[in-house]
Amino acid sequence: MDLEGRAIEELAKAQLEVLGLAVSVVFPAALNAVVKMQVAEVLATAAEEGHRSLSADEIVARMPNRPSQPNSKNLERLLRVLSFKGVFKEEARHDKRRTFRLTPMSSALIRNLPEGTMANYVLLTSLGQEFIESCKHLTAAVLESKVPFAMAHGGKHQFQYCAANPDYSNVFQAAMTDHSHQLVDLMLAKFEGFKDVQRMADVGGGVGTTIGRIVEQYPHIQGINFDLPHVIAHAPQREGVEHIAGDMFESVPPDCDAFFLKNIIHDWDDELNIQILMNCHKALPSRGRVIMVDAVLPATTLLRESSLDDMCAFEADITMMAVSAHGRERDAEEWENLATTSGFTNITFVKLDYMYVIEAMKP
Repeated sequence: MDLEGRAIEELAKAQLEVLGLAVSVVFPAALNAVVKMQVAEVLATAAEEGHRSLSADEIVARMPNRPSQPNSKNLERLLRVLSFKGVFKEEARHDKRRTFRLTPMSSALIRNLPEGTMANYVLLTSLGQEFIESCKHLTAAVLESKVPFAMAHGGKHQFQYCAANPDYSNVFQAAMTDHSHQLVDLMLAKFEGFKDVQRMADVGGGVGTTIGRIVEQYPHIQGINFDLPHVIAHAPQREGVEHIAGDMFESVPPDCDAFFLKNIIHDWDDELNIQILMNCHKALPSRGRVIMVDAVLPATTLLRESSLDDMCAFEADITMMAVSAHGRERDAEEWENLATTSGFTNITFVKLDYMYVIEAMKP
């Protein structure tokens, strides 16, 4: 192939890559649709009955709310595009009909599993109305320093919108709870830094689910769940956990040798985070620690061979841009700067997936 031919081929490849990005919305759209139709649950029930896989016709026939005018061919099209991404596994039966079975990815979409589900997270983000409307205003975040979520929802920021819209709030809280369950399982499997902690407060701990799980695995820890009064008011009693109401921007509970902050730092800008961390520093004894769990962005995009973890970290950062007034993800150097500016040393990182445990010590 001559030089001109190679140039044409390279241009065509670049155009195809852009096209792929432009229409890649079909994947979350398809994912959202199969979650709403409970396809994973149908396949799971069939597997329990001894059916390895089902055709689209058979899936439609087993749907909990039988549709009045089903089009199983359209369902098959959704299942095939998701099979291409590994969400389902396409197979061929002896009758030559295409059939589909669960994979680890689609199994993660089944609701009400003890280990949690990704179904609520899919409903929240994968073409969830509020999220998509917010993304339409990303240009305003750049050109006017606006908050896309507020622009899309009458000036209300996400937490204000949650308070006024119970349906959205329920999906949001369910998604965050499910993600927390899965993340905490991974953290407890990979991070061993709780072994020598005696008294630890989960700062911004919600209703105490995470600190409860930690104390369950490390019963020697005196656990404190620390959050705003209206949140603590709804927190159930948990063995080994004391609920304390307060405001992390003012102070944190005394007499702790560790503070735990999961998905807290990414909600705020550097100035507010330094305020939170300095409050922790002030309350800690020498060699006390802050243990933070959040995403860590790759330091560079110069290497095109990015991993799934890197992709998820960048996607999380743009999600924060879309929905949060102050929030963003940070790379390792930015995390180190936050910690050292707040008076901490000995910063270490333990990789979970795209999320990390970031630990820092008071000298």
